[in-house]
Formats: sequence, C-alpha cells, structure tokens
Amino acid sequence: MALSNGEKIANPKTFKTKRRKLRKAQKALSRKKKGSNNRHKARLKVAKVHAEISDARNDFLHKLTTRLVRENQVIAVSATGMVALLSKLIVGFLALKGVDIAVTLRLHC
Repeated sequence: MALSNGEKIANPKTFKTKRRKLRKAQKALSRKKKGSNNRHKARLKVAKVHAEISDARNDFLHKLTTRLVRENQVIAVSATGMVALLSKLIVGFLALKGVDIAVTLRLHC
C-alpha cells in the first residue's frame, strides 16, 4: 500500500515466517494416519497457526489504521483491482473509529 506522501507500507516480515510455520504444520498433518491421536494433535497445531496468522493480520491492520487516523484529518482510499479488497477492510476499520472517509473507486476493464 502507498500513501499520498510517497510512503510505502509493506507486510510485516512475520507474515513470511508464519506462512512457513503453517506449511510445516500442514505437511506434518498430512503424514499422520487418519483417526490417530497424533493426527488430532497435529490438526490442533495447524488450527493454532491459522489463528496466529489471523491475529497477526488483524493486529497489523488495527495498528496501521490507528496510525493513519492519528496522522490525518481526512482519508481517501482509491480502490483498483485486488487493492479493492484491502481498501474495503481498511474503510471498515476506519468507519468504526468515526473517521471522515472519501472513497474513490476506479474500475479497470
């Protein structure tokens, strides 16, 4: 994501490590025999990693939107293509915080 002042915001490095952790846990789960206690434990481990990823994403978005709200009076979101998904999520967070939002949608066909 890029801001109007030229600042680019990238995903945190922890997302990459969590994806590796998930891959490893899913591989371990796939090797377990169905119905075994070890498979059950491995399944819980995969679920835990999924929860960690979800929590990390929500935390990152919450911190980012809080920072944007504190630094700016009005926030305009330009949603194009895949960016539209992220924009909708950010607009939702900002709307909950009571921020004036100007949304511009540009569709590329």
